[in-house]
Formats: sequence, structure tokens, C-alpha cells
Amino acid sequence: MARMLVSRSLPRRSRATAFVLVALVGASTVLLSCGSSPAKQPADPAKVAANPDELVSDRVEAVDAIWKRRLTVSRTEAREGMKNIVWSPRYAQPVRERAIWWLLSDTEDKENLDTRTSLSLRLPQELSPDMIAYICGLAGDRNWSEFAAPAVRSWARRLQGLDDTERAERKLLEKLSGKSAEAAVFAIFAATPGADAKLSPQALDRAEKSRRAAWEVLTRLDADGQKRTALLATLTPAAAADPLISDIRACATEFSCVPLTDSQLQWLTALRDFADKTDGAARRQWWTEAAGAVARLSPEQRAGLRLRHIEPVRWAAANRPQWVAADRQALLSQIADRIKPRTIYTRTGPSPTAVLTNDDTLSTNAKSLSWGDCLAILIIDDALSTEGVGKELWSQAERDMKDTSTEYGGLVEVAAPGESKPFRVTLFPPRPTQRSGDNRFVASDDMLRAGTWALAHYHFHAQRMNNAEYAGPGPGDEEFAIEHGKNCLVFTPVREGDLNVDFFIAGGIKLDLGVLRQDGIRR
Repeated sequence: MARMLVSRSLPRRSRATAFVLVALVGASTVLLSCGSSPAKQPADPAKVAANPDELVSDRVEAVDAIWKRRLTVSRTEAREGMKNIVWSPRYAQPVRERAIWWLLSDTEDKENLDTRTSLSLRLPQELSPDMIAYICGLAGDRNWSEFAAPAVRSWARRLQGLDDTERAERKLLEKLSGKSAEAAVFAIFAATPGADAKLSPQALDRAEKSRRAAWEVLTRLDADGQKRTALLATLTPAAAADPLISDIRACATEFSCVPLTDSQLQWLTALRDFADKTDGAARRQWWTEAAGAVARLSPEQRAGLRLRHIEPVRWAAANRPQWVAADRQALLSQIADRIKPRTIYTRTGPSPTAVLTNDDTLSTNAKSLSWGDCLAILIIDDALSTEGVGKELWSQAERDMKDTSTEYGGLVEVAAPGESKPFRVTLFPPRPTQRSGDNRFVASDDMLRAGTWALAHYHFHAQRMNNAEYAGPGPGDEEFAIEHGKNCLVFTPVREGDLNVDFFIAGGIKLDLGVLRQDGIRR
């Protein structure tokens, strides 16, 4: 029984811990024997098990005592005690593993059904890589197929220091399915939980979360969407009829792109909510116009298209046909001509969470800009030069400087029909519960919903009148660009009435667009 603590399913760190434990107890069969009594009977085993200052071996013995004492009251009491230990990260890894061992040893839990259910619910919430690896090892060794979906939800969370190739969830999915990780994850995404009327609302919710988590994982395994596009084409007609899959296939077919994250999935769903009672007809009209504009693009122009490019393409087709007719190099030349006489500010301020690449020049970033990026930059640059926009943005920046509870932000949008000017900027101050300090902006749900058709999302770095050393996106800003897939801007006051403008998108790409004065002049 001593071998239970050094199972081959454990990761290296957990194995090392287990070997230390075995050494501490002298490989004592008294401790780990299924039927024998523990070597010691602590007066309060619950306190010993939870105390990090106690020897690990003593804490494991305390788990044995907890099980046996509570078993004299009721089996339910004993099982709940073990579950509490498993679910609490304050217990050492061997202590939690021992609690799982007792749960699995309970012959009255037929086929370990209750234990499996508890572990499957814990896995997507577990933060310890060792415990994730241990649970995945158990599920793989015992062929617990129902752990595939929880494993995907767990894998969707990024764990610092662990590459996707090393994730225990990946190995579990490959073992359970006998397929590649990409195919196994896609199969979970392609499942249609709504077709099973027997599922409870809670189970349906978990199934939907698993599908979205699967898409999130595929974002990392299939960054450009090519594998997903190919897998979508293999689906049966019944699977393809699922609303979410139908939306993605329409996006791939008509826009030559697919959403890459869960947030972008929600964005696509909003774009295709043609049944919306308020503006469903407007959404359908927008989609029709956008699809028609994309259909006229050349293969070179379609290369690298993302959802963030579709509104610029739609607008330009009607308002800047010469840009839609131009190739990437021609658009880059126009951007270069605009930026050349402008003043550039490079971010030099320290970052507490990451080392930033400070080069936001066109010469460095041009090679990474797609045709769609270049088109979006030109349209956004025109929008910022629209009469009244500079004045409105400076007014918002002044409000931000006075409010030290948060950063402010909003949307750059195409004006609605009938408005006197072609573009507008709309401020969305964070809600009271989303204010995390003067160095962070949290986009509200209202802003994200309103930004379905926006050209760009923006926020300010307006802690003071001259904040030039923080001109440009920070690590959190770049994470926002990755998650939401938007065209993003950051406005930084560099002197009275002057805002430095930085454009940034996923992939670490950023471009300084110079200064926007409150009177609308660019310099």
C-alpha cells in the first residue's frame, strides 16, 4: 500500500514530495496499511492535518484518524471530511492525496461515483499543478471518460511556468480519446449539450462552459484558426446545425476568419443575433453589408483577417473605396506619410508585471501588420482627426485625472445615420464594483455589448498632466487585446491639451500614431 503515494500518475514535483513522505515514515506499513491503526492518535487530528508546521507524515496520519473517527459517526460524515481536505489548497499535496485514497477505498461508493463527481467538479477550479496532475492521472489510469470536459475547462486557465505541451490535462484528453489534443478538444467543442433533454440546468451550464473553454484552448493550439476551419468542415449536418457552430461556420465562410477566444465567440454571437427585438434587423443588415464587402477582397487582402477588421472593411467599402482597392504596401505608405511629421513618445516607465517591448515605430511593426490592420489604422486615424473628437477626448482625460479610483475608457465608433459627423467617441466609466485603482481599466459589460460594431476600444493613462513615460500599452492592456481581439488605443496626456495616441492589437503589435491636440490638430 505504500506505493499509493508514489503513483506513476504523479508529476515529478509531487513524486518528490511523496518520496520524502515515505522516507519520513520509514516506509511504514503501519501508517499506510488499509486495515491497521495509525501509529499515533492525535488529540485533535483536524488541527494537525491543517497545520503547515507539523511534519507531513504526522499530517497524513491525522487524515487517517479523521476518517476513522468520523466513520464511527457515519460514512457520510467521514466522506465529507475527506472532501473538505481535497477541496482546500491549504493542505499539503500528500495530505490531499491521502484523503482521495480514503474516498476511493470506500466500497459503498459504487464505482467511486460520488468521488468521481467531486473530483470532476474540483478539477476546473484547482490551482495546484501537482493536484491537477494527480487528478488527471487517476482519471486516465481508470479511464474516467467524464473527466474530458472538466479537463478542458481546467486547461483553458493559463498556469504560469507550464507550457501547453506539458499540461496534464492534455495528456489525459489524448489518453481518453486516442486522438490528437486538437481533435480531442474540438470534439468537446462540437458536442451539442442542448440536444440532451435529460441534463439539468447546472449540467447544461457546465457543458456550455466546456465548449467555450475548448475553443479557448484551441486558440493556443491553433493560433491562426486553420485547424479549426478544417475540423469544422468535417462535422455532420446535425452537428453543424448547432447555433454556435453555425455562427462560426458563417464567419469562416463569409468573413474568412474565425473567433479565437471565448470573448470573441460572444462577440460573434452578438453580431449574428438577428432575432434581437431591439436591433435584430440592423444586425442582419450589417452582416449582409460586411459579407458583401469582404467577398470583394483579393486573396492578399483576406490574409490575416480577424473580426476586428470587418467593420473597417464594411465602412471603407462604402466610404473609402480607394483604400479597399489598394494593396497592403500602398496602405503602409499612406500610414508612413502620416506618421513621419508627428511627435512620437516611447514608453519608458517601469512595469511591475512584465518586461515590455518599447519599440512602437512603424519600421519595427510594419512587417507584422496585415492588410486589414493597415486599413483599420487609417480609418481610426481619420476618426481621431474628426472635428470635436480631440476636444471630447481631452475632456474625458481630465475627468480621469481627477478620479483616482480607476482608469477611464470607451469606444471609437462610426456615427449613426443622420448624425452630423462621421465618427464619435463614447465614454464608458467602469462601474463602482470594477474600479481596481488608478492604473487599471476594466471594460464594463455595457461597453463590451455596445462595442459590437465599434472601430476601436480605448482607455487613458491619465494619472497626471504629463504622463509621457507611460505612453503606450502595458501588460494588462496587451492581455485585453489578446482576449477580446479588438483594435485598441491608449491615450496618454503628455502636456496640457495634448494626448499621445498608441494603437495596439494582439501579438504585441503596437504603433505610435503621434499626438492629438484637443483642437483636433495632429502633431
